[in-house]
Amino acid sequence: MTELEPVARIEHERIWLAPHGEDERTWCCDDVYEGDGVEYVLASRLSDAEARIAELEAENAKLKSERQGVEKRILSALKGGDA
Repeated sequence: MTELEPVARIEHERIWLAPHGEDERTWCCDDVYEGDGVEYVLASRLSDAEARIAELEAENAKLKSERQGVEKRILSALKGGDA
């Protein structure tokens, strides 16, 4: 008896499950169900996206604060005051 070759593990970022009511509940790594399939996404992809959103929100808050400071200085300069 020969030893079986190891099977390569493939992780799809997302898969689609056949719509409810189909004869067989199959899945595919491509959206072949014309928008009727149920989409599943890897949890690791979601946590990566959530971390990136948090980074962007922090960067946005910093830029907003900097912009407000610049606006104050411009308004002060236009009124003839010191910043």
